[in-house]
Amino acid sequence: MKISASLLAVGIGLAGVSDTSAQNDTFDLDFATRPRRANVASHDGQQFELTPEDYPFVVLDVETTGFGDDHQPIEIAAIKVSLRDGSEVVEEFETFVYCPTTVPKFIRDLTGITNEMLESAPLITKVIPELSRFVADCAIVAHNAVFDRRVLNQVAEQMGLSFDHNNWICTMKMSQSAFNRPREKGAHTLAGLADFLGIESKPTHRALDDVRTTMQLYACCRAVLGADFHLPPIEFTRSVEEDTPITDTDLVDLTDQVIVFTGFRSAVLAARIAEAGGTVKGNVSKQVTLVLMEDSTASPTGKVKKALEYGIAVQDRQSFEQQFQVAL
Repeated sequence: MKISASLLAVGIGLAGVSDTSAQNDTFDLDFATRPRRANVASHDGQQFELTPEDYPFVVLDVETTGFGDDHQPIEIAAIKVSLRDGSEVVEEFETFVYCPTTVPKFIRDLTGITNEMLESAPLITKVIPELSRFVADCAIVAHNAVFDRRVLNQVAEQMGLSFDHNNWICTMKMSQSAFNRPREKGAHTLAGLADFLGIESKPTHRALDDVRTTMQLYACCRAVLGADFHLPPIEFTRSVEEDTPITDTDLVDLTDQVIVFTGFRSAVLAARIAEAGGTVKGNVSKQVTLVLMEDSTASPTGKVKKALEYGIAVQDRQSFEQQFQVAL
């Protein structure tokens, strides 16, 4: 794939991995969002170079059903890019993710993604292991990286995976240091920065488009920050094999079961139910066979009251998972 913006080649091609301090495990300018120190090796103050094959990094974007803590991915895209030659795309990853509930109208309007577009998409339990294999130990660049990391980890952790071992680089934080712009609303959004910098690729709230814009934004920031910005060297120690067992294959048959969640959302649980032949719906109707509630001791929700009115069974989430082996 050819990258049209010359800024990408200029910005990323300024250096390999620059002088990394042997005194401590931090960046000179820390744009990473991670819960631990970077895995930075000591190089005694010398220039440290890696070939593109040794050190690609991944630019990533996730589109979701909303912006809260419990919303699920509906589209994920990532591009693996050579560090030393930013114009070279090593590999691409792009997929819709099946959504068992209705995509909210404001998300449909924002992204153009509808439930019809997601009907035949792979389940989250398939997508996350594939993304984990794609990313491996690479550093991950994302705009507002805290959000993308949180969304991915919420589902990955339920499958025994995590993206917390990766170094996350946030282009929003980079832009705040690189460009003297007032931190007014929209100034450091991806769209606002693309307009401000004249970036050719425009964000559309579609994952791959936004990844391409983020790649060019990263290059612009890197061009301004220069040698002050260091991507940390890493050791490739983790691998997720194709045959790694991610789910319990001994599932009970849930064919013809129509299930509604109330008081919680779980993309992974919905995927488990789908794998077992069931269907997850967003609202209670007479076709529903079971309503799952997060806490059986809590006051009944509107969905629970409606289920009882229709004579539909109600069960707490924990006992359902234990009974039907739908969670790890």
